[in-house]
Amino acid sequence: MIAAKSMNFGDWAGAILDLVQIAAIVIGAIWAYYKFVKGRVWHRRAEPTVEATLISNAETPALRTRVTLENTGAADVPLRTSLLTIFSAVAGESDEHGEARWQQVARAHAFRDHESVESQETITDDLVIPLPPMPERLLAYRVKCQVYDRRTRPGATCWTTHTVVPENGDAPRRSGRWLVHEEQRPADEDEVRRAERDEPAPLERQREASEEEAQQAEQESDGTPQREATEEDAGEAEKD
Repeated sequence: MIAAKSMNFGDWAGAILDLVQIAAIVIGAIWAYYKFVKGRVWHRRAEPTVEATLISNAETPALRTRVTLENTGAADVPLRTSLLTIFSAVAGESDEHGEARWQQVARAHAFRDHESVESQETITDDLVIPLPPMPERLLAYRVKCQVYDRRTRPGATCWTTHTVVPENGDAPRRSGRWLVHEEQRPADEDEVRRAERDEPAPLERQREASEEEAQQAEQESDGTPQREATEEDAGEAEKD
């Protein structure tokens, strides 16, 4: 009977080296999968567009805007806030670069009824945003849309798009649509909180009046102030 050959130190060292190399290959493959494959697949991607039409009125002009958000990624996008900022430009006024000087005139929020956008889903919101009286020599309005997602850590991802509405009232369809990598950027917590605090347009505030505000308005219209009844009031009511 032939005895089994015993393994010397070199054999053990070679076997351990082979195991280490195999483990390194496996760990590297897992890291590459999560870094490049899964990271790209589950990375949040969204593509906003905005269209606008001027509702011309000498006393109360307004912009009819349609905001669309398409989730082009494989992961859901939870929404935190979506801010619309309106600027106006007047003919003859330009900045140091010779470009139109834009002045902010109104703000509003979109997608208030949506908490998230599912993968490959597209949502749309139509808004009428009241504007101040149209300035003389109005050149155009500019609508800027900023969409912020919701994260567990401070900050957010901001997707931005814009469109320009000329004085004649119509904006080119789907204008202001940028490539995804140009409009997607990180935003710090302070920026997101400022966007959340911005007051919506008057029509938006009217639509979102609470039940308590409605009851108070009804009582004020009847001339009956609202207060809590005291014990003396209850006693007098029982005696009447």
